[in-house]
Amino acid sequence: MKKFLWILPLLVAVFLNVSILKNEFVWDTYGILYTDLSVIRNIYDAFFPPIQLSKSYFRPLVILSYLIDQQLWQDNPFGFHLTVLLSHSLNVLFVYCLCLLMSSRLRSRYSFALFSSLLFAVFPINAEVVAWECGRNDTLATNFVLLSLISYVLFQKKRKIALLLLSCLFFLMGLFSKEIALSLLFIIPLCDVCFFDNNTQRPLRTWSKNVSIYILFAIIFLFYYKVRTISLGGAGLATLKTETH
Repeated sequence: MKKFLWILPLLVAVFLNVSILKNEFVWDTYGILYTDLSVIRNIYDAFFPPIQLSKSYFRPLVILSYLIDQQLWQDNPFGFHLTVLLSHSLNVLFVYCLCLLMSSRLRSRYSFALFSSLLFAVFPINAEVVAWECGRNDTLATNFVLLSLISYVLFQKKRKIALLLLSCLFFLMGLFSKEIALSLLFIIPLCDVCFFDNNTQRPLRTWSKNVSIYILFAIIFLFYYKVRTISLGGAGLATLKTETH
């Protein structure tokens, strides 16, 4: 029975937000569909558009998600809102899985995971992100951040390099969705201290053992930053600061 508890928060998330499928587009969606996508024909164009569309906006995976939706649904807003709803519902499921993994020592870990995912599903701050079709910036980035954390937790438990590389890949995909994924550079060292070290009083020792891992994540960020800088025509740190909100 416990193995199927994840279904409950998933159903709650869908039930609370299914009404968004009736929503129409808002003005900024029209700008993306009829201005930005008009010059983007393939994956390469999403990363390096033939015409500079913005001096600070660089979220190629979000643009690609619009491109896919446009191919599937044309101008029907139902399909675009469905993508956001599915993305948010997956986040609820990922929260459940992450909490279950990180509370493996608790007797009531299933209850903890259920409560946490239900709280995430009903939390009011998510309402605007899900109802507003352009909120996919946040839902997609959260998808990849949570997947990166899940992969990293599994790596720490099983010590398989493939899981670490998968975590880095999801981190990069999160960065390509929204800049807030940068927070992983701080969350992962905190996880190491709080969940994977018996002596939390000496975090420096924990971090020194994992310094090569942190360097790997830093390299991933530098790669992202280089691609972003090229795509935006040389604009770098200043634009990164303006787009993290």
